[in-house]
Amino acid sequence: MLKDIGEENLHLRTPVTEIIQTPFGVTAVTSAGRFSASRMIVTAPPAVCTDIKFDPPLSAGRQDLHERFRPGTVIKVYVLYDKWWWREKGLSGELLTDTEPVTLAYDATTEKVPGFIGFIPAHLAKKWGEVSGEELKKAITKQFVENFGPDAANPRDIIIRPWMADETSSKGAYAGSMPTNCLSVHGSILRAPHKRVHFACTELAKDWAGYFEGAIESAESVAAEVLAHHKTVNRAKL
Repeated sequence: MLKDIGEENLHLRTPVTEIIQTPFGVTAVTSAGRFSASRMIVTAPPAVCTDIKFDPPLSAGRQDLHERFRPGTVIKVYVLYDKWWWREKGLSGELLTDTEPVTLAYDATTEKVPGFIGFIPAHLAKKWGEVSGEELKKAITKQFVENFGPDAANPRDIIIRPWMADETSSKGAYAGSMPTNCLSVHGSILRAPHKRVHFACTELAKDWAGYFEGAIESAESVAAEVLAHHKTVNRAKL
């Protein structure tokens, strides 16, 4: 993709601060300068769109949709071991519990490293996000020993990845969700463009919303939407 796009056209770590539209095109204002096009696709989650200034402003309904479409809060952890002791005992490695800190864990073994992936969600993420990394690692190890036995006592490593509210590119995890009545009120504008600006992200997917597959589905759908518009314009010119 980079070869097709051109490395000089790819700008990382250059967040868009403003999107300006005219009857003839649209311009994104970023820390790397201004970039103009006839159409633009915004792939930021709805909550992040609230940090972008739109000129002309978004409709009141879309602004309300972005503000209410809030991301979740979760801490993801990887608990790695030197060997597959749970498989040797015929265990699946799956954990679903009402204890804490980890409420859900799966066997996430790669070809080289045996291990689990675990999730600390919602209010528990906020609670355990306040303690030190070492304290959280000790709590996870203790919990795994209580659930899986003494083989879990000596992990090779525990990797902690907090997806909390200070995430600038997502503002949380895993994806935004709408509160009660939001969809019934704003469903008609959920995937609608704002003049020359189109929106695509996993939250707006028709299938697998919240997952990577949803992000791809949404992107392909909006790309087709933009291409269809250009074909209509080109036919009109002819």
